[in-house]
Amino acid sequence: MVEKIVPDTSVILKWYLQHERLAEQAMSLRDAYFNGQSHMIAPDFMVVEFANILGHQLEMTNEEVKATVQGLLDMGFEWIKPEKSLMDSAIGIARNFNLTVYDALFVSLAKSHQARFITADEKTARNLQNMDFVFFLGNL
Repeated sequence: MVEKIVPDTSVILKWYLQHERLAEQAMSLRDAYFNGQSHMIAPDFMVVEFANILGHQLEMTNEEVKATVQGLLDMGFEWIKPEKSLMDSAIGIARNFNLTVYDALFVSLAKSHQARFITADEKTARNLQNMDFVFFLGNL
């Protein structure tokens, strides 16, 4: 059975930043995806967030950022456009769990697709600890 996973940007970044904490766990998720054991779903704005972090917080050339972003796009994730129902849910989650709407949209997406939401952000995971489909990358 193929497991549906909604990774947040903090997880995907670890695929490219091997020196970071929890990179090994993130690579295990990536390997499971490439081996057909999981199906990755993400909000389409993740690509923008990913590119922004690569371009502004890391020492990469423009060409390296472009190639890395293209590599993410070529992976074949199921990219979801935030529609009204997802946004309504995300706004509620953000307000109820002290999250940004950006972060809450990943949670809303996982909930709507009956998928596991995986984050490398400990604060986000703690805030959502009562949701049984939310997992901290460090606990995988």
